[in-house]
Amino acid sequence: MTEPSLGLRPFFASEMARLSAGCASDGLGIKTSQPGFHSAWHRDSQLRKLTRSNGFHLVADIIEALDRTTALGSVTFHIHGECAPGASLGNNITVHASTMLLNNPGVSDGLAHMAEIFRDDVAGAYRDDWLSRAVNENYLPAQAMSPPSSPVKGAGAAQQRSASLARAPKVRMERPPSTSSSISTASSLTESALAYHTHDLSPPTPRAKSRHTR
Repeated sequence: MTEPSLGLRPFFASEMARLSAGCASDGLGIKTSQPGFHSAWHRDSQLRKLTRSNGFHLVADIIEALDRTTALGSVTFHIHGECAPGASLGNNITVHASTMLLNNPGVSDGLAHMAEIFRDDVAGAYRDDWLSRAVNENYLPAQAMSPPSSPVKGAGAAQQRSASLARAPKVRMERPPSTSSSISTASSLTESALAYHTHDLSPPTPRAKSRHTR
């Protein structure tokens, strides 16, 4: 699957917003005792990447809309667990900030410090939890938790994580790109949007490469 064209971006955003309405309050979020991922988790990595990209655009649009209509400054932090071998966990962090914050030189140091705290104190623990859940879902083999060449046990895991984060680049904050809940089971936002678009709308515009915030 590929990212939607710039012409389709507003449609995907509106469909995702429609399906997401109520997720924060429907009581169907993942439970603390649940060993794996949520039942709505997409097992296909490309589908997760595409849904994540669409979600990032929606989040960036929402906080900018609140910035413009209510003068509400907002900043959001996001992290996903998938890492290529040898890749830095810092590359998995995405930060969105609204224009009123980005244009205020008095808060730039604070925002940078918040991003570093998220990278140093949150990302590593999230990565450990993600790995455990991925193994419990049989998505990754058990060896992913303790590679034979470098056993991950107790304090050794924390030291390895700290070293990885120390090598990570600083988190970059970028300006957002232009342009009851339905998510309680393993349904696809992307496929739902495509089906609706094919049935009710005109053919898609020629595909154009969109900017992806990292």
